[in-house]
Amino acid sequence: MDWSGAGLAPRGFDLSWARLDLFLLHDRAVADAMTSAYETAADLSVPDIDVWDVYAATKAHAGIEGWAPDYRDLGRPDLGPAELRRRLGEWMLSTFTTDASVGR
Repeated sequence: MDWSGAGLAPRGFDLSWARLDLFLLHDRAVADAMTSAYETAADLSVPDIDVWDVYAATKAHAGIEGWAPDYRDLGRPDLGPAELRRRLGEWMLSTFTTDASVGR
């Protein structure tokens, strides 16, 4: 839980940040699996998740390199600044070129 960023927002806001984080740590399949599990557990569909994914990606774009120390602390020293930039670009390309980021 990122308590420093806690607040009230639409579900898609937090879900898109979690999806981006999981993509950076793993891949789209993991991000999509978490989304499906979340929607099943909550018994709802999060509207416009593709729009929220674009929002999170564009907000992360300016400073993604600064996330490297956080991932290193999580045991992922392979996610340095250049690798995070590369992965964010991959996420943005796939998110911005699909109609729905979770395949709906």
